[in-house]
Amino acid sequence: MTETVKLTDHEFVALWDRYTGRYLPEPLTFLGRIPLQEDYERHARDIWERLGGDSFLAKVIRTIEVPDVYLVVQGWYDKEMDNPDKRIRIHAVRAGASAFLITQLPGETIFHSGGFVITECQPRGLAAEVVAALPEVGAGQRGPIPIVVETTRAADSYWQSRSLVEDDADATEERSKEFLDAPAARTGSITIHQGKSKFGRRGILERVLIWRDMPDDGRYVIPVGDNPVAVGVSAKRFVLMIDEVIDEIVKRLETHWETGDSEPLMYRHRTFG
Repeated sequence: MTETVKLTDHEFVALWDRYTGRYLPEPLTFLGRIPLQEDYERHARDIWERLGGDSFLAKVIRTIEVPDVYLVVQGWYDKEMDNPDKRIRIHAVRAGASAFLITQLPGETIFHSGGFVITECQPRGLAAEVVAALPEVGAGQRGPIPIVVETTRAADSYWQSRSLVEDDADATEERSKEFLDAPAARTGSITIHQGKSKFGRRGILERVLIWRDMPDDGRYVIPVGDNPVAVGVSAKRFVLMIDEVIDEIVKRLETHWETGDSEPLMYRHRTFG
């Protein structure tokens, strides 16, 4: 039997701080509304006394802290970057037989949180839960679109390489520009990250998938790497793409006997009282 629990932002952060002493895992954010540090600490102690003995929440925190695989899921609307209602922030994680989605609810700004919803799921169903949490959109109808990027832009910081088709470079570049310049209904990224390696950072595998929902068309996914190509994907295909990477990571953990300490989460946000 799976569980779903909703916590206030202060409840989740108080438990996370008490158990780990670390920053929140990406892409989750928190900005406190209690102005005095003394009052904030008193409130955190009250939360710990009330929830510190909850075994389910303890398991959730342990799984996030020492994952086999974790996914950083983000979404935004290019024309309203400061609109918290247009933001998607999910940290998805699995370790052994445990798997959870931690979904941040929108607050009054993009830095605030309206609380967190913790959803338990089967490890093999993690990718499906992630895709189900995104807007429901059909597959993009255009054929594969090679992506040509001359320079790294702030909103496109993932792009590090350029895709070139020698015979029709100009046409390819124009098609790529048309696709990237067209306003998307929603844009986002899913980073799939190996959680630990006995080889340290050099042993960590990471893959990034960019997704764009195009109005009157559908969803496209762009695996980041050499010669990136945007492909139209259904929800089912998107799940398969994520599962392929997760399976690759799990296989690495099994075949390399990766029993070392968990790689520290590289992207964390400071918590403020």
